[in-house]
This record gives sequence, C-alpha cells and structure tokens, in this order.
Amino acid sequence: MLTDRMKKFAMKYLETGDVYISSKEAGYSETYAKSKAYLLLERMDIQQFMNESAGAVEMQNILASDREYNISNAGRVLEFFSDVMEGRVKDEIVNVVVNSEGESSVVITKVNPKTRDRIEAGKQLAKRFGLDKVIDSISDDDVDKDVIKVEIVQGRDCEN
Repeated sequence: MLTDRMKKFAMKYLETGDVYISSKEAGYSETYAKSKAYLLLERMDIQQFMNESAGAVEMQNILASDREYNISNAGRVLEFFSDVMEGRVKDEIVNVVVNSEGESSVVITKVNPKTRDRIEAGKQLAKRFGLDKVIDSISDDDVDKDVIKVEIVQGRDCEN
C-alpha cells in the first residue's frame, strides 16, 4: 500500500525525472534522498502508480500550457527518447565551406541518429518503465532474448 509520501514522490518523479529532488520534495530526509531514494523506483506498487498516473500528469501539463514549459517534463522526455529511437529526430552536421575566392559559407546537413544513439534512447525508455529489469531477468538460455529485447523496447506484448 502506498503512503501519501510515496504517491507524492511518484508524481514528482514523473514531473522531474530526478530521484533526489522528488524524494526531498515528498518529505524524505536528506540522507535517504541521497543514498536510498532510488529504491522507491524499484517498488512494483510505485511503478504501477506511476504508469497509471503518467496520463494525468501529461493532461495537467496540457491544461497548464500558459505556464513556462519545463523541458524536464517526463512526457516530453519520453517523447524525445521515442523520437530518437525511431529516427524522427535528425542530427545536424555543420560544415564550413570555403570557395576558391576565399568566401566561406555554412552548410548544415541533417542525418539520421547513429545506431548507438537509438539504442541508448531505447535503454533510457526501458529504464523509465522498469523494463530493463525484465530484460535482465531473462535467462541466457533463452534463444529469443534479442527478439524479446526489441519487442519490449518497442512496447509490444511479448507474451503472445
């Protein structure tokens, strides 16, 4: 059963994505916030509460659109990681080109994110939803482990 303080922590974590700040604002001690607050994220009841509350947090942000928009908003962060993972965000390569007359110009080329950046974005998404623990718990004997990783990261139901 979640206490009010745990619920406040979960809501603050959804808003900020920062364990330390969220635990301090929820009323936990400085010592606990620095050394053990991460344990709150491992609790299944808190994870479930955050999953159920994520939509409400996003709706609050939409309704409060006249407030200054905070980039650390959890929904925006998740959306960004999803966009990077799926290749919708482009990296920019800036080159300075000098012609034969000595005049220079800037050429900006947009390229797809590197595979390692996409993988890292997928890992960050998996971490946010606790799916990294699911992946780690799969036995090494499981021949479909790579398929399961991809299905989990892409949000598919791998039980079917």
